[in-house]
Formats: sequence, structure tokens, C-alpha cells
Amino acid sequence: MKRFLIAILLALNTFAVAFAQDNYTTTIPVEAGEKWWGLTADHTLSEPFSEPFEWSTEGGKPYEFRMDALISSAGRYVWSKGPMQISFDGKAFTITSTTEKVEVRKGGRSLREAYLVYRHTHAAPSGVKPNESLYTNIIYDAAGEVGALHTAESVVAYAEKLLAEGLPAGIMLIPDGWQSHSSELVFDAESYPAPADMVAQLHRLGFKVMLSVSPYIPAVGREFVRNRDAGALLLDEKGDIVLFNTEAGFMACRVPDMDTALRYSGEMRSLMNSYGIDGFRVDATLLEGRLSGEALDNFYSAWAAVGADIPMMLYAPASALVADKAALVADDGTIDGAIRQALRIGQMGYPFVSPMLDKAYAEGEELWRRAISSVALPVATVVAPPWKFSSSRGEELKKVIRWRAEQSEFMSGLLNEASNTAEAMMRTMEYMFPKDGFGDCYDHYMLGDKWLIAPPVDGEKERAVRLPRGVWEDMRGKRYRGPRVVNVDVSRGELPIFELQ
Repeated sequence: MKRFLIAILLALNTFAVAFAQDNYTTTIPVEAGEKWWGLTADHTLSEPFSEPFEWSTEGGKPYEFRMDALISSAGRYVWSKGPMQISFDGKAFTITSTTEKVEVRKGGRSLREAYLVYRHTHAAPSGVKPNESLYTNIIYDAAGEVGALHTAESVVAYAEKLLAEGLPAGIMLIPDGWQSHSSELVFDAESYPAPADMVAQLHRLGFKVMLSVSPYIPAVGREFVRNRDAGALLLDEKGDIVLFNTEAGFMACRVPDMDTALRYSGEMRSLMNSYGIDGFRVDATLLEGRLSGEALDNFYSAWAAVGADIPMMLYAPASALVADKAALVADDGTIDGAIRQALRIGQMGYPFVSPMLDKAYAEGEELWRRAISSVALPVATVVAPPWKFSSSRGEELKKVIRWRAEQSEFMSGLLNEASNTAEAMMRTMEYMFPKDGFGDCYDHYMLGDKWLIAPPVDGEKERAVRLPRGVWEDMRGKRYRGPRVVNVDVSRGELPIFELQ
């Protein structure tokens, strides 16, 4: 009898649990014209959601850009204090939770209003912000001028030429290759015999100085052999050393771990104290797509720890582990891919991410598009100087560089706003202009609430720019009343930029 009663009680308990779980299932139909975003910024799901998918807010990696909520263009949002199992069939969401009955909530009438209510109710921003200099200055990537065989003299000469061309001083980024072949972050004695003098010269010219730090080493020589024998180099699935073909030749990679991160941090502080270096860009973008599993977990954790207590730090590639720091994302390496990914990450609640459009192996038209597009980003970078291009394109690039430098006060305010509201500095058109049909638009973006930018993402001679409602003024002072489409001739190098009046 006792066993029978126990069996009955167990059956009733199982039924009760199942019944309770059934009670925690909610169906949320998509309203007419409504679009939904959220959950993740990776390529698992396309946004706005249109195709069926299954998703769980439980788990995930700490470096992934995730948002445990759904937000809609109709101002609705979905959030739960516990994990949600979400199923979407293209017409409705079915959401199951073992914690509570999940309900759709009203946050306003637009995507922006839904996002702000969700964030400030359930995921309040920290108020922390990255170093302001990275957003209020132009970063001149010296790689675009001095190449792989750079020296102290060539870097200073580049700075002097920029000023001679009437361009503003900013941050001089000295590319990888400044360091010796040892595993320590020390200047190469031949190319940089007097680092303190070089830094002092650049400071007198008005430039801050940033060094690029990476985990790559030449795939030859004593340091390579030492790391190879120690098993410290990145291997492929066959156990062979992964080689990267760079402008400086073939490189191998020391897989970053926490010990390496702490050592790098100490050596970077030593560079600041000894030579007056202002900041660093830690760059391991070549590793994206090469690591997986535990190795990827360890890499992102270590990379986020590099220079954690140094103010002027720029991280590439970006991960959620550097959420309150300045970070870059390249995605698939294309202009439109990097911009789309940065916009999606920003809308997930990571406001400080900026696309990375460095020159890589780009030439001709592609290099031009990267050069002109990269200056109008939150982290504005000159990847190739104006004199690398035709006179008309060079003048247009100068114009955009000067325009971006003039936005210093605006960018400072935008950075403060982003830290307090968690709104991205670089925003989707749908976020800023609801009901104007921009739900699928990722090739235009807004810098704050003032500047509309439509970078040339392919080889078109004429760029169709969709202006939302309002009055807009282009870089030549011509005004337009939206909504309307403006066709901009980009064949001579113009970057379409419009100011909302």
C-alpha cells in the first residue's frame, strides 16, 4: 500500500509540474506591419525576424552579444526574469518559461521607446564609458602611409605631412611591427632607436600616440622556434601551425591566455611610463573564425583583460566582455558586413562598438570606399591618407576628415548620452525613424540623432539615399524635405552625409 501511495503521489507531482509548465506558455501574435528584433547579434538569426526559429535565452557564451528580450517596431517588448524558450513560426512567438507566465509589455509606440523602457526597467545601463579621446579625435592609422617597414622617422614625417595638408592633429596609431622580435613589448632598436624622442615630437605636433599590440610573431627565427617548441602557437585541426599572410610577411600566433594578458598589461604600462605612450589598440582580428570551443572562451577572456586598467584602450575584435570599452567589429571583412554587424550589436545594448574598415589588402575603388567610409564612424579612422587618391577624391576625403574633427563636442555629448541611456552612438534608421519603412535598412545609419550617413558599399557611381521625414541639409548646404530619395553622385568621391535640421 505504501509503495502504491508513493507511486500515486509521484504521478500527481509529475502532472502538477507539467500542468504548471503548460500554464507558463504564452503565444504572442505579430501584429499587422509589426517587426521584431532582439536575442542575438550573431548570424544565427536574421533581423528583423521573418523566418521560423527556435531560441533559448538560457546559456550562451559570456563574449556573445546577446539580449534576453524581444523588442518590436510597435513599441512592445518581451522580457522574463527567468530563461525563456522561444519558438517563432513567422506569424507568432510561442514562449515557454518555468519561472513565470511571460507577457508582452507595452513600452511605447516605436522600437526606440520599447528598447528604452526595457533597458531602464530590466537592464539599467552602468553609466561607464570608454576614453573620450577615442571618439572625439581622428585616428590616423600609419599603416596606410608607412607600410610594413615603418620607422620612427617615417611616422613623424607622416604626422608632419598631415598638418602640412591642413588636416587636424589627432591620434597617431603606429601599426604592428614597431616591437622587436622578442616576446616582450619593446621597441625595435633599429627602426625605433629613440622612442621617447619620437613620442615627444608627435606630442609637440599635437598628436596622441597609440601602439598596436597583437599576438602575432614572424613565422621564422628564434622566437618562432621557442614558441613552437613550447606548444604556444595556434594550430589547425590537423595539428599544423596556422600561418597568416600579412603585409609584414607570414605570421604565426601565440594563443592569448590570461598569463599573456597580464604580462602584456604590465609591459604596456611600462611603455607609457618610459616613453609617454598614450594608449593601445589590442588587435587579434585575424583570429576571428580560427578558434572555437574552450580556446575561444579563453581567448576572449584574456583579450578583454589586456590593459583593463589603462584608460585609452581600443579592442579588436569586439566582444561582450568589453561592453563598456571602445571596441571594433569587422564581421566578414566587407564594408556593409561590418556596418550591419555594428548596428545590430548597438541595438542589442552595446553602445560603443564601431565598425573596423582598415585597408587590409584593399586597392583602388575598394580602398577608396574604406577610406572615406571609415572617417564617419563613431571611432573615426583614416586608413589611407588623401594623397593616395585622385585630386578630387583627396579633397573629398579631406573635407570629411575636417567635418568629423569639427564634431568633437557633438561626439563628447553623444558618448555621455550613450553611457547613460545605453543607446548606440551609431543607430539604425528604423530605431530613429519609425513607420518610415526602414525596417530592413542597414546601408544607411544615424550618428546620434543628427547625422545621416550613407557610405558607398559597392561600386555604384550614384548612391540612392532615402531621407526620412524632416528637413535635411547636405555637405554643400543644399536642403531637402523628406521623406524622399536623393541620388548622390559618388563617382568623384563624395560621401553622402546629411544633417537633420
